[in-house]
Amino acid sequence: MAKTKIPTTHYHGTKDWLVPYKNLDYFKTKVNDSILKSMTIKDGTHMIFFKDYDLIKKNLLNVLNDL
Repeated sequence: MAKTKIPTTHYHGTKDWLVPYKNLDYFKTKVNDSILKSMTIKDGTHMIFFKDYDLIKKNLLNVLNDL
């Protein structure tokens, strides 16, 4: 599989019970470092998009503002 060329933000909680945090290492092999931003959410679980909604929303709006 070729590396993606699309800027990507990877959000991951350190206490995700479904997808281990170590998955970030694998993800980094699929996205070029120059376009990858990783957001580690300390003690975040698999439900970060619900529990950390404000943080993620803020970051997504920043991406849109930068376009």
